[in-house]
Amino acid sequence: VPNTGNWQSWQTISASVSLPAGQQTLRITTTQASGGWNLNWWEIVGAGAATLRTAAVGVAEEVSGKTSKASINVYPNPVQDRFLLQLNNTYTGALKVQLIDINGAVIKQFSLSKPNTGTIQTYLSIGDMKKGIYVIHVISKDGHSSIKIIKQ
Repeated sequence: VPNTGNWQSWQTISASVSLPAGQQTLRITTTQASGGWNLNWWEIVGAGAATLRTAAVGVAEEVSGKTSKASINVYPNPVQDRFLLQLNNTYTGALKVQLIDINGAVIKQFSLSKPNTGTIQTYLSIGDMKKGIYVIHVISKDGHSSIKIIKQ
């Protein structure tokens, strides 16, 4: 992983590995970062899953078992009280929107309905949540997508 030169300058690095069946231990180590390092995001996708795109805070990432591409936008990001969630995708029907903390726990959940393909927008309130980094995970019968947000 190359040095980005700054604690808050992120670079996406992707790798594919083949592991034998059974329990595995994955570690991230450094041999040259004498001052330490800052890891923004790490995601592991099992075999047969779709393409994973990981990006800096505020940029959508796609994790979907279907071929449809999803566009998720959040305004503003960082969020203080409420944010506008904008979905532009082929998903239709019931949507579950989960806010997940850095430990993987679902902190808050919303249910939405998307009658047609294309764009929908809705305001969601998270004023009662603690400050931190969260993942918004949108789940539908057609697939799922995620985006990171910062709660101030």
